Amino acid sequence: MKANKNRTKNIVVLSITLALIIVLQLFSALLQKLGMPMSLALGLIPVFVIAQTHGVKFGAISGLFFGLITLLFSVIYMGAMPMYRVTANPLVSVFPRIMAGTVCAVAYSGFAKLYTKRNAAPTRSKRRLTMLAISTFSTILGVMTNTVLFLGMFFAFAHGKTFDNLVIDFRWILSSIVALNTVIELAVFAITVPSTVFAMTESKLATKIYGINKPMQSEDISEENTAEQNTVEDSAVNENTVENIQDFDETDIKSADRNNDANDDDIA
Repeated sequence: MKANKNRTKNIVVLSITLALIIVLQLFSALLQKLGMPMSLALGLIPVFVIAQTHGVKFGAISGLFFGLITLLFSVIYMGAMPMYRVTANPLVSVFPRIMAGTVCAVAYSGFAKLYTKRNAAPTRSKRRLTMLAISTFSTILGVMTNTVLFLGMFFAFAHGKTFDNLVIDFRWILSSIVALNTVIELAVFAITVPSTVFAMTESKLATKIYGINKPMQSEDISEENTAEQNTVEDSAVNENTVENIQDFDETDIKSADRNNDANDDDIA
């Protein structure tokens, strides 16, 4: 029963993530149609969020979703824009997205566990600040992984080719994509993803509905353990009290019996 419930919850979480990826990528395409001179990978936002809140498997699966959507868009647009023929290659459009989600998840969970080991009982404020810092750093690692792998694969398959009188070379990649896309994505994602992860992990409702991983909850755990310990101690005290009362009762009964015997002897 519990396994079926968790499976249903995972399907819901992945479905919501897929829907958000589609919506954000359509929004990115709309911005490009309206005149924005770049294509932002906005679909990475839900990928990084689910990677940090649900772990490596979810990060890789959602990255795969995003890569397949990117591949689909490339197939649709490559008739009108020949450059999209390069990104229609799964090694260019799919593989970097999978690795970006995986790296982000591994970095977040790894640093969170390392911090928890070195800080057995952090204060709530310190834990929250650390969580935001780790989330930001993991997001930056994810963005850089996506950028390096995507551009590396793109350069490997398109180097020296000409698209619409534009020659693909290393200088063009640095000046057009790295200088614009990467900087904007780092700025936007480093704010959006950590704030979303923080809101979700601190929300009891979101944790209950989506089964969010909370790797840095040693403070809450210690509080629970303390409460359990207090409960056990209270129970022990109550048991001791009951035993003492029983001992007193038995002592009083024995004393009363001795007095009765003495009175009987006097009467006799």
